[in-house]
Amino acid sequence: MGGTMKKILIALGILVALIIIGVVAAVSLIDVNSYKPKIETAAHDATGLELKINGKISISLMPIGVSVSDIHISNKQGQIVGLKKLTIGVELMPLLHKEIKVSRCDLDNPVINIVKDTNGKFNFEETDKETAKKEEKKDAKGAAATAFIVESFNIIDGSLVYLDKKAGDKIELRDYNLNIKNFDMGQSGGAMIKQLAFTGSFSAKELQQKKIIVSNIKASIKAANGVFELKPFSFELFKGKGDGDAKADMSGSTLGIKLDFKLAKFNLETLEDALGQKRNIGGDANMDLAITAHGKDQKQSMSSLNGKFSITGDNLILYTMDLDRKLDKIESKQGGLDVLDLGTVFGLDTIFGAAQPSGERGAIKKLVSDWKLTNGTAETTDVAVSTVKHRVAMKGKINLVSERYENLMIGVIDGKGCSTLKQTLNGPLTKPKIDTKEALLNAATAVGGLFGIKVPQPKQAAQCDNFYSGSVPAPGGAAAK
Repeated sequence: MGGTMKKILIALGILVALIIIGVVAAVSLIDVNSYKPKIETAAHDATGLELKINGKISISLMPIGVSVSDIHISNKQGQIVGLKKLTIGVELMPLLHKEIKVSRCDLDNPVINIVKDTNGKFNFEETDKETAKKEEKKDAKGAAATAFIVESFNIIDGSLVYLDKKAGDKIELRDYNLNIKNFDMGQSGGAMIKQLAFTGSFSAKELQQKKIIVSNIKASIKAANGVFELKPFSFELFKGKGDGDAKADMSGSTLGIKLDFKLAKFNLETLEDALGQKRNIGGDANMDLAITAHGKDQKQSMSSLNGKFSITGDNLILYTMDLDRKLDKIESKQGGLDVLDLGTVFGLDTIFGAAQPSGERGAIKKLVSDWKLTNGTAETTDVAVSTVKHRVAMKGKINLVSERYENLMIGVIDGKGCSTLKQTLNGPLTKPKIDTKEALLNAATAVGGLFGIKVPQPKQAAQCDNFYSGSVPAPGGAAAK
């Protein structure tokens, strides 16, 4: 990305030179548009990219500036940037002190296409070997320290498409606007990302990745000393409204991320549809996420993941089963506890595979799913659901780094918070091991029920195991204690 910014700086330098030429041309009554072929050639020699100016170049003297319309930047793979109009104003006096000071830079309707091929190479990266060698020689000699400042930088009604051919992933950003004040790139001889400084605002109509659409995005942005902040930002997702703040810290040797947001009244059916899942739970819920992470790659970042995550909801619909009916059968010894069915209630169907619809529907009166994240491991703090007649809870850990269950228990809970039935998951998320003793007991109960045989059940321990003491009340309004 550093090479890309160098090319942008070079292009801006060429435009600055264009302005100076334009001033001279205006004085001497020479048509500045006659210089377009030379400008296009200079841009290609400097960057290896094809610059085509199809529109008109206009010069202004008060203030000094230039506007260029219908611009296209491309390479052998196709167009990278298309621009309806570029307007730049430059102060001439700072140039004498090796400082580029742009009073104004406006990009109207930019269309940006970023493509990452199957070899991991971006379409804007250098493809011309001779030009690449020239860049290496320039880097070896070292760049002169030159300050670059833009007082006002604006992108109006832009669009951006990112395509990763290897992953088959496509991200589109539509109708976005960026307004930045006092954009300071610092000295070109230093680490540019750590010298950037600016404040401003950003908005976008929508950001889409496959069927997931984030819309009406708004944010205040700030950068200083390698730290970039969106504070505050707001958005709409899955028919819900969200707000929060985010920070990316690039001042050190690794990337640090901090994200804190709330999403209110988002629709669970819309979420499942966007993820391509069969409908399991329906209704509106609330999400609360606050996490930090740092690392050089995804694995390091996941291993350092800390924070909390929560989803809560009331009066939800269970599309795959009537949980009360199923639990009634268990209690009457006509069926066994199926951990896969109970896991579906807590969203584990994304791991096991969605439960098959039975034609029945059930009601969830209250859902609470609170998790603590510590070094890449999610641990339950308060995870439970209540129906009209029953309460089911979960406790234990999921290791997100190794993708394994660590004694994750799911149980049916009585009014005192004691488990009446429970099973434990361990091992890989895609193929977990279920507690053998409990599984055999429930299987025997289910088979025996078919023939009218009652399988002896172990006596419940005299002492309650205090399985659950969270915020979801037992049916009938008795809170867990």
